[in-house]
Amino acid sequence: MSHAKKIHAYGLFVLLVLAAAVFSWIGWFATNPQDLMAKAATISLGVGLAVGVWLLIGLDASCQTRKGRFGVDVVIGGAMMLLIYIFMLGLTFDWLFTFGAIGIVLVLALLFSARRI
Repeated sequence: MSHAKKIHAYGLFVLLVLAAAVFSWIGWFATNPQDLMAKAATISLGVGLAVGVWLLIGLDASCQTRKGRFGVDVVIGGAMMLLIYIFMLGLTFDWLFTFGAIGIVLVLALLFSARRI
């Protein structure tokens, strides 16, 4: 691995650790966990969202077409939305949150897939 690639890999790793810390802090602020399991779940949410961002970056960069990029964005964005949904609301169905989140994921996927390849 060349020196430039190592620096890029270290920088990406630092950004992902920072993103996991920020996502965990937002989850911590929103839920204020009291017991050990809730604290572990909050930290796992942050790490899971950071992994989702990492997958989104890697798979989005490897797509060759706009339709492929849109598909990757919808699938990974939907998985991240589902992770947030289950963490915040559990397995109950709230149609307002669900359809609002699906709309946000679709709009963001359309915006990010419209850029040039």
